[in-house]
Amino acid sequence: RLNLPWVTRTETETFILMPEEEKMYAGIRKEVLERTSDPTLLCRLLKYEAHLPMYRGNVENRTALDNVAECRRINEFVKRIDPHHLTSIHVDRPKYLPDYKDVADIVEIAYWSSSYAPSLIPNLARDLEKVRSIIGPGRAFKFWIGNSVPSPDNRTAEEIRCACYLTLMRGAAGIGFNTGHGGLAPSYTRHWSV
Repeated sequence: RLNLPWVTRTETETFILMPEEEKMYAGIRKEVLERTSDPTLLCRLLKYEAHLPMYRGNVENRTALDNVAECRRINEFVKRIDPHHLTSIHVDRPKYLPDYKDVADIVEIAYWSSSYAPSLIPNLARDLEKVRSIIGPGRAFKFWIGNSVPSPDNRTAEEIRCACYLTLMRGAAGIGFNTGHGGLAPSYTRHWSV
C-alpha cells in the first residue's frame, strides 16, 4: 500500500480525506523508493475502496476530487518512479468497475451478489463473466472472496475451495480472502486450511 489514508467517518458520511498534494506525493515517493528493488513485492495497491468519495482539505472545509483522475495521476506517478512493479486498484462496488478498469495494471473487485453473499456459489460464475466483459480480455483482475463476510458460519471449506477453483478457472489472476468485518477466529480451522 502507498500509506494513503483509510476513511473518515462522520455521523452521516464515509469518505476519504486525501493529504495535501505535495505532502501526498512526497510520502508516495518515499514509500516507493524504499521498495523498488524488493523482489517480494508483487504489486502496489494504489487505493483500497477507491470509489468512496475523495476530498482534500479537512472534515469541515473540503473540496471534492475526481476519484478516477486522482487515482490515475497517482498510478502514473508511481510508474514513473518504479515502472517494473505492477499496480492495483480496489473497488468494492461493481457499478464503478468501468471507470476504474484501466487506472492500474490490476483491478481488484468484489461482487456483493457472490463474494459476500450468504450463498457464495450460485452467482459466482455470472459475476466473474461480468468482470471479464467489463474489463476486457487480457487485463488482470483479483477477485475478493468473503471468508468471514457476511459470516464465517455462512461458509464451508468446500464452498471456499470450489469458489477458488471457479475464480481461477474463469480467468482471475488472484484471489483476496476477506477475513475482516470482525475477523475469522482461529477455531475455524477448516476455513484457514483453504
